[in-house]
Amino acid sequence: MGYILLLSRRFLFKRKGSTVMACLALAATIFLLIFIGLVFNGVLNGIVRDLGDMRFGDVQIRNNVGSLDIEDDQIIRGLLVNEHIISATPRFTSAVSMNSTTSSGSYQKYNIETVGMNPIYEEMSNSKVLDTIAEGEFYLSKNTIILGKTVAEDLNVGVGDFVRIKVFSNDGIAKIKTFRISGISAFEGSAGFDFGAIININELRELRGVEKEFSTAIMLHIDESENTEEVIKWVENKFPNFKVQSLYDATEPVRAGIGSGIAFINIVGYIGMIAAAFGVVTILTMMVTSKIRDIGILRAIGLQKKHIIFIFIIDGAIIGILGSLLGGLISGLAGLYMSLNQVAFAGGLILEITFDANTLLSPLLIGFMLSILASIYPAWKASRYHPTEAMRYV
Repeated sequence: MGYILLLSRRFLFKRKGSTVMACLALAATIFLLIFIGLVFNGVLNGIVRDLGDMRFGDVQIRNNVGSLDIEDDQIIRGLLVNEHIISATPRFTSAVSMNSTTSSGSYQKYNIETVGMNPIYEEMSNSKVLDTIAEGEFYLSKNTIILGKTVAEDLNVGVGDFVRIKVFSNDGIAKIKTFRISGISAFEGSAGFDFGAIININELRELRGVEKEFSTAIMLHIDESENTEEVIKWVENKFPNFKVQSLYDATEPVRAGIGSGIAFINIVGYIGMIAAAFGVVTILTMMVTSKIRDIGILRAIGLQKKHIIFIFIIDGAIIGILGSLLGGLISGLAGLYMSLNQVAFAGGLILEITFDANTLLSPLLIGFMLSILASIYPAWKASRYHPTEAMRYV
């Protein structure tokens, strides 16, 4: 019986052009779904990576309210005894107002995020911030400042020019100080300091009226990501009054926002896959219509309804297998290439592509199952023809 069914299928599906078109439509949909998923997940991973490099570290230590109440050196000495902690970098962050006066006029900006950094610790930790200096140099001595590219453009200033900072100290007193611009920081993506400024951490503490070497956060870089939870528990035991976060927890708002966009893209992709399934339905239904007489012949020589249904479902399965394998092959090659080579998104952000076989599994299985489901109606319709009725069609 299996041999008869094979011959019957070949008899019904002599012309393979429609089947090939259905396979290509399914393959294209699977490729787009996987490729877009890889790109947008690469964007998310790239942003999280950059935030870790520049703002949060692998682990971040903060206080629940205000700055840490232990001086930097004491905290860092206590942290570096852990074998998994490579570096500990203090940061002090505050919002300031800034203005400049040039030959073309006066300019002012408010609520600029200004980050106080210790240049010694930044250099010891091989900080990625140093790589963002597009003009000038990473120089944070007394009365010098590094401006973000966007802030410098808004204030119409450059390296060597002067800006005035106004900031309110902790006791509510407004303090104003003039700084010379030593560098311009430029970095694609939200992790950079294009919309902010960088000054010496002690200068910012002085402006805010902080007398001791307190910081608002300490960034930790650790040797291996799998040691993160162990390090967090160790730090929490050593400094129980501090809030300790992994990079994953610290970037939760960013991941949630981008994750919503990725979910929407996936929904659109699966809708496209359903549209491809409707294409399979249409193609198989057209085959039924054009093969009514052939179906009648097969029924007349002894094939039952269930055999006709089986033949058409097998064809749907073949379309699903070939389309899924083709789409998976192309997607796999594209994903492998992007994971082995640096790929920039919109000319700036370097994607962080994480690709493995599991990335392909869900779209391939869904594509195959949709093809099977899409063949059920044409198969049922084909089985409904009575042999004597079907033989009347020419």
